[in-house]
Amino acid sequence: MFSSHADGSRLPGSSRSGPFAVAVVLIGAILGLVAGCGDGPTGDEAYRLVEVERAPFVLTVETAGVLEPLVERNIQAPYSSIIEWLVEEGTFVEEGEPVARFDSSDHTRNLEGEQLDRKLATRDKELKDLELDLEQFELLNRLAFGEGDLGLLRITHDVLAQGVDPAEVARIEMARENGENALANLRVSRNEKQPYAARGFVSREDMATLEVKISREKLQLQVLELEDRIARRGGKPVDIVAAARDIHLSTSAIEYVRVQADSFDARRLENARELETKLGGIESEIEYLESLTKQSVARAPISGVVLYGRIHMGGTQQEKVKVGARAHQGSRVMRISKVDRMKVVLKLSARDAQRVNPDQKIHFRLSAYPDEQLTGTVTRTQQALSGNELDRWIHPVMLTLQATAELDASSDKLKPGMSGQASIQVETRPGVLSLPSGAVVDGAVILADGTRRAVETGAASYDRTEILSGLEESQQVRLPGLASPRPPSPAKAIPVTRGDLVVQLEASGEVEAEGVTNIAIQDLRSDGKIAWLAKEGDVIPAGELVAKLEEKKFKDDVAEKQLALQTLQKEKDVLDAKQRVEGDQLRDELDVARQDLEVARLEKKIIDGGKLPRELADLRYDLQIAERDLKSAQSRLDLKLELAAQGNVAADEIKDLTEKRDDARAAHRLARVKLDLGLAGYTRSEHKKAELKVRKAELTLKLVQKKLDVGKQRRDTELRKLQFRVADAERQLKRFESILASAQVTAPVTGTVVLLEHWSQSGPVKTAIGDTVNEGVPFMRLANQSSFRIKAQIPEERLAGVAKGQAATFWPLQSPGQQFQGTVESIAPIATEKRRMFGLFEGSRVFDVRIDTDLENRRFQPGLSVGCRLLLSTHPQVLKVPVNALHASQEGSYLFLKSGERRSVTVGPMSESEAAIEAGLAEGDVVLVAEGEDAS
Repeated sequence: MFSSHADGSRLPGSSRSGPFAVAVVLIGAILGLVAGCGDGPTGDEAYRLVEVERAPFVLTVETAGVLEPLVERNIQAPYSSIIEWLVEEGTFVEEGEPVARFDSSDHTRNLEGEQLDRKLATRDKELKDLELDLEQFELLNRLAFGEGDLGLLRITHDVLAQGVDPAEVARIEMARENGENALANLRVSRNEKQPYAARGFVSREDMATLEVKISREKLQLQVLELEDRIARRGGKPVDIVAAARDIHLSTSAIEYVRVQADSFDARRLENARELETKLGGIESEIEYLESLTKQSVARAPISGVVLYGRIHMGGTQQEKVKVGARAHQGSRVMRISKVDRMKVVLKLSARDAQRVNPDQKIHFRLSAYPDEQLTGTVTRTQQALSGNELDRWIHPVMLTLQATAELDASSDKLKPGMSGQASIQVETRPGVLSLPSGAVVDGAVILADGTRRAVETGAASYDRTEILSGLEESQQVRLPGLASPRPPSPAKAIPVTRGDLVVQLEASGEVEAEGVTNIAIQDLRSDGKIAWLAKEGDVIPAGELVAKLEEKKFKDDVAEKQLALQTLQKEKDVLDAKQRVEGDQLRDELDVARQDLEVARLEKKIIDGGKLPRELADLRYDLQIAERDLKSAQSRLDLKLELAAQGNVAADEIKDLTEKRDDARAAHRLARVKLDLGLAGYTRSEHKKAELKVRKAELTLKLVQKKLDVGKQRRDTELRKLQFRVADAERQLKRFESILASAQVTAPVTGTVVLLEHWSQSGPVKTAIGDTVNEGVPFMRLANQSSFRIKAQIPEERLAGVAKGQAATFWPLQSPGQQFQGTVESIAPIATEKRRMFGLFEGSRVFDVRIDTDLENRRFQPGLSVGCRLLLSTHPQVLKVPVNALHASQEGSYLFLKSGERRSVTVGPMSESEAAIEAGLAEGDVVLVAEGEDAS
């Protein structure tokens, strides 16, 4: 409902429609400031008398302001990616509720790569551990081996140094005894033959031969004596020294191996730390990528209303974020605003900023609801960059001053982005003389008697001026006014009628396809050049080509990945063959080691158990033969001795038999010694040697078995590692094959081709053949022509009359006579600055309104400019007069009747051409409208 001052200015609860109605209100406001409201002279120059008042004087700063939520949180893109899903703008979401989802395929691929690296690094660690285990085992084996060899060397040295072979000692003793007997017999024979030699019965040659035999036996006895000493004492000094040297070298080698073994743990620890560091870096990268993957779903940090941000969509302008757009890391995708409490951001001039401080009170009137006054308090002042980003890119950066004020109350009518006028109370002066501002002209006033008087003025507010000197309290001065209103001339007489009043709002807009699909290649790895492109306006069925990219680079990448995969597969075949050969060799070595161990154990068993029965039987047999030979030799000797006593046997024959008996006796004694040794078993050194040989064979077997086990584990690990690499190569090949396939761009849905614009050296141009497209950046759109909607922009001051569900009419601007019907579907939850000329200049603030329609008409292409008319309200059977018949004064609205009478009226709803009269007129009255003005 409308209500009026006497001058026609609007009161709370009024509404306005149409440009002319706005003009009427503005004129009324001007009249209200200067029109007379008291008695005074009449005529062409009207004035009224006002008194100089002494009252508190409030100094204010008038400035424009914009509403912003008091509490809001930004949702930023965690990384550069395609937006896959967004919650609808204007939706109220609870804290923690999902509001957006970003494509994380790049991070998923990188995560798979890092997980592969982790597997490979883990396998490398296993391989290194196996190698270290084998190395440690070999060191310990070498240590045990060396200690066994050292034991053998010490036994050899002991044998050489001490002499411990009983059989050899017995043999030498027997030989010495036989030699001594033979020497004695030779000496006896020489003594017997010397008398005969002197008489010439024995030749000199025989005696010389006998002397030679005696000398030879002496020499043989000396040799046997030396051999006996050696057998009892040991080997030759040079051999003993060589054996000692071997022991020293073996001991040094063992010490070296022991040092290696002692330092092995430190080397293992160092290697473990190195591998753990590598794995730690990979784990950190995996955690980072997993965190990014988790961030692919953005959640509301607070409960509030979703408001979209603006983002570059690949065209010449920034647009609201939408599904399919690429958001760069850190860019604001949306913000969650608590709209229950608002603040006002005020722009201040340098002069006003000096007087504005926190805690000052403000009064704020919204452009959309000018009859409602909001109050608040200034919370802070600050410097800020002027203009938007594009302005600052074109023009030098300028600093302005801002103030922020928090409003005291909340209302569902308040929406972010709304603008209004703020009055900041910067100072209150008590007891100040003041006059209405219009009474002081050029530093002087006109007194009631018409006398002009100069005055000194102080501070001034928007409606009063402080008087410092020249006037006194209650003194009257003239306040100039306008001439008394007169009926229009020439004028038309228009009767007051009763009928329906329709209040409408006209706005401009453009056609939007209800289903718009951005065409972008999500995985190019870099960029691509367009080789073919569908024409704009063509209708492309789903699945058909809309663009082609040059494929050579993509084919080269696929060929490279195929070659890499083939190389890995060949490497796998080589590894299989190598592992089979190594396995066969180690198994052969294992068989040999087992056989050697069996032989060593058998020999030790023999030595531990003494001589075999067969060997003892042989020794007993040898002893029996020796006994028989001894008896036979003794019998022959006894027989010859009996014959010799009768003088029937020569002395030489007796000597020969005696030597044979002595040899048989020595052989018998040697056979006895051998049998005794055989019955006693092997020597300590022989037992020790057998034991060491078994230990050596066991170590060899364990070493070969360890090598075989480690080799199998290493082969399995290397094969698994290679399988990982082959799987990764296959995955990369599939990806590059997919990239190659994406060079043939097909339509995901049926729609009309709309080419996007981009900047070039000559300005904004549409996508064309030869242009470069970037990964994830749209270069065309497919618009669904089967359905569309209208996006209109309404001034924020007209928001109060617009509501969801209102009827709407729209028409192409080139054919205004053809009008179509629709319904208001949604109203933007935020006011935005109207932009023109590619965003270079800012216009007034507007609200986006979407109008839904069931119309299907190919004439309405996306981007087509249309006119819109919204049906705000219908008032049936009300008194109506032309808007141009109304006049405004400080007392309110009035009009002139045909009789010339000035009639005050109460004005109700207004359209662009008619106004409803709630009081002051009756049906049939005739009012005057100035000639030449539209009186329809």
